[in-house]
Amino acid sequence: MKLKMKKIMALIAVGLVSGLLVARPAAAAEMNFAVQAIIPGNQIDKSQTYFDLRMKPGQKQDIEVELRNDTKKRCYCRNSS
Repeated sequence: MKLKMKKIMALIAVGLVSGLLVARPAAAAEMNFAVQAIIPGNQIDKSQTYFDLRMKPGQKQDIEVELRNDTKKRCYCRNSS
């Protein structure tokens, strides 16, 4: 039983090592746009950069974000909810 387990573990190790040798590094896409939350007064933790708002059930609130275009091209943005 121990010998069978050792063989299985050896096969798994060989598979992992061969997978690492065959894998190609991926190139990350450039980040040409940035979004920053405009934190409202009812944010629970104002040090966070995401929205975590203290609200009552059924309450609605408009939120604001700032978009930054780091390209030289004009960009048109559309919001949806």
